[in-house]
Amino acid sequence: MYGRVKGTRAFRAFVTEMNAWMVRHNVSVEDVDHVVTERRGVEEVILHLDGETGRVDLPVGSSPTARPTDG
Repeated sequence: MYGRVKGTRAFRAFVTEMNAWMVRHNVSVEDVDHVVTERRGVEEVILHLDGETGRVDLPVGSSPTARPTDG
C-alpha cells in the first residue's frame, strides 16, 4: 500500500492508479460513521469489492493528521 504521496504529479498518478484499481475490482463504498471536531475528522467506511474468491467487505478508517493552528 502507499504511504505519503508528495507533489502534484505523484498525487495525480496515485489517483489514476487507484481509480483504475477500483474499477477493476468493482468497488462500492458504504458510509458507516464519521466524527468531526474543531481540529480533525475521523471517518469509517466499508469497501465492497470483487476478490479472487468472491465479494469482500473491507472496513477502512481514516483519520488525517491535523495541522497545528495558531492560537
